[in-house]
Amino acid sequence: MSNLLEKASILLTPTAYDDGKILSVKPEDGTGDFDFTRNSSATRVNSQGLIEDVQILSSNLVSNGDFSQEGAEQVTNGDFSNGETNWEFGGDWTLVSGTAEILTSTNSFLIQSNVVDLSVKTYKIQYEVVSTNGSNFRLAGGNSAFGNVTLDSATIGVKTLYLTSNGTKRNLQFNQNAFRGSIDNVSVKEVGQDWTLGTGWSIGDNVANAVDAAFNSQLVYSDNVVANTKYKVSFNVSNYVKGNVRVNIGNVGSDTVSSNGNFTFVLTSANVAPLIIQSWAGGSGTSLSVTNISVVEITDDTNLPRINYEGFSYQDALGSELVTNGGFDNGGSNWVNLNNLAVFENSSVVFENNAKIYQAVVSDLSGLYNLEIEFSSISGNGIQILLGNGNSFVYYSVSDIINNGNKITITKTSFIGSGILFIYSQNINTSAVIDNVSVKEYLGQEPIPDSGCGSWLFEPQSTNEISYSEDFSNAYWSKLGSPTVTLNYGVSPSGQNNSVRIQGNSSTVIYNAGSFSATDGRSMYVKATSGSGNIQLLSHTSNTDNVFSIDENWKRVEINTAAGVGSIFYAVDMRGASTDIFDIEIWGAQIEQNSYATSYIPTNGSTVTRLQDAAFGAGSSDLINSTEGVLYAEIAALGTGNYKLISLNNGSPGNSVTIGFHQGTINFYFRVASSNGTTTYNTFPIDYDGFNKIALKYKSGDISIFANGTKKVQSSGTFAFASSLNKLNFDYGNGGLPFFGKTKCLAVFKEALTDEELECLTT
Repeated sequence: MSNLLEKASILLTPTAYDDGKILSVKPEDGTGDFDFTRNSSATRVNSQGLIEDVQILSSNLVSNGDFSQEGAEQVTNGDFSNGETNWEFGGDWTLVSGTAEILTSTNSFLIQSNVVDLSVKTYKIQYEVVSTNGSNFRLAGGNSAFGNVTLDSATIGVKTLYLTSNGTKRNLQFNQNAFRGSIDNVSVKEVGQDWTLGTGWSIGDNVANAVDAAFNSQLVYSDNVVANTKYKVSFNVSNYVKGNVRVNIGNVGSDTVSSNGNFTFVLTSANVAPLIIQSWAGGSGTSLSVTNISVVEITDDTNLPRINYEGFSYQDALGSELVTNGGFDNGGSNWVNLNNLAVFENSSVVFENNAKIYQAVVSDLSGLYNLEIEFSSISGNGIQILLGNGNSFVYYSVSDIINNGNKITITKTSFIGSGILFIYSQNINTSAVIDNVSVKEYLGQEPIPDSGCGSWLFEPQSTNEISYSEDFSNAYWSKLGSPTVTLNYGVSPSGQNNSVRIQGNSSTVIYNAGSFSATDGRSMYVKATSGSGNIQLLSHTSNTDNVFSIDENWKRVEINTAAGVGSIFYAVDMRGASTDIFDIEIWGAQIEQNSYATSYIPTNGSTVTRLQDAAFGAGSSDLINSTEGVLYAEIAALGTGNYKLISLNNGSPGNSVTIGFHQGTINFYFRVASSNGTTTYNTFPIDYDGFNKIALKYKSGDISIFANGTKKVQSSGTFAFASSLNKLNFDYGNGGLPFFGKTKCLAVFKEALTDEELECLTT
């Protein structure tokens, strides 16, 4: 059966929205769009399962935050394919077989004029050493744009370095020094565009490196931010050795960072000023690397609807390929054939007799990587892999490889000591042909497209009565048993580095002696720092509903009753035999006057109220048939409590078609009300705790109700509306009894569907 939703006159799915609007899929002229109000900020769960504010975010305002941008090639004829054109071959430098060669001891030079301009910039310089006597040459000479720098030419291969020009000279000049050999493929490209580097900062391999950077030595972005504006600044720190850095945006500084990891700060600028990454350590200074710098402007808005993303499956997110010539299409290019026993042929490499090849693939050793090696044949004792300097050794037997489909796969591994991948045949008894080698950075988990579905989230007004929902070090929280409280210990469900670690014992209690109601809903996010076990949270240790099993994954725990000393909020109570884990992370404490937990409301010094969501006003008499039709929804209720209704109406519940959930029960609610009477059906239970597909067909003499593929009601009732139905609301028809829940789909049909179609639609 074709897609029945194509027949709908109004179709709403969790896709597009705007300030004060929920945008329908059909019709496209805007008459099916809902007006939306809340007039307070709110949070939602994004597709990564993280808590985020409902805000309008700009694109990234930093154009080269990963320092990967490269300018145009500055060297002409760098591969010497046009002979000596654009080069000055001084002394005994000569052109041999398309390379620049020097074989004598004469102090000779090789120059290309006017390579860079007369300003201080950072450049990526590359050259290939084709042959060498094991000595180095250098950049030098009075006309050199880069001063005196010794270059790596003691070994064969492509060499890369990053240098800052002196701003007074324009030439690229190689001096022979003790070098005897030949070079090729010379390249100079500008990098670090849009950044100004203070003393101790340099650019290299897509990172900004600080080496012994003194206090307040700065990495400065070229553009200014706007004053009195909120920004989210994110960056990655790797290769950490010492010291610390902080972000300064619009003359407002963040907390300092002194470890490897991803960091995010939300700051409101005070002035028109640039983004600055500052070394914030005295003494011997700061040594680390920074990259992936992002600045996003945040525009707070209180009338933005929320889409929650739930039920997605996740997969490993991988970066770009790091191995060059991993398919061996270019023979042995980019690979070092350590003892010249490996044979490169037919887009493969053949291993015999202790063959060994390697390639430097990773410069940032702080990350995790996925490695895959594919074989077309293998026999003998095995293959061994070395990641780095030999401290990370993996051995694979022939049977291991064959049983894995002739592949070696290593996931989420790290390179130790250096970023070099070695592939060895174990001994003369191993023979193998390798067709492909791949290394990609492991970036974490990402949702699999179409594996889950978002839903509109509409919630009632609620107040978080906890004044400090994240800062458990504050005096607001009383403490017994001398727990160790560590702020900003790890990444919380918000995605920021602001979780709180609690290290306690069997006497530990963290509480607030407020005057809370014992029936207030209580919730909090928690995980074990390591391992798993039981922990008592949210109420006094004497209660029985406060024991939760946790592991190293974040979990939101909640209760809706706190017997005994219910007026006190015991966020953590490790007393009693039920607790067997005493090292946890917590975040996001909440108490609210609901029988169920609503989405998280952050606080910092006072209680905060989120107003209710209200969606209404879609449709017109052209889109809604007052004689016959179908109202369909795929919805889930939030808790029990009050009615939760959706209706076609003319501004009055007395003329309406209504579906939803019944007050205080777990029953469906269906109603057709008109000038000649009202028929209500609410006696059959909800089939599922989660989403239910329900439909009400209304046609005089034929009222049918379907839920989850089953026909629940068939009635011969009649109706006659006093005036045309012209509105579709998430309420009873007059603003009352609003729908609080989750909606995956809502549709209106202008004609009554058949039973077969309704069964298909709701299955």
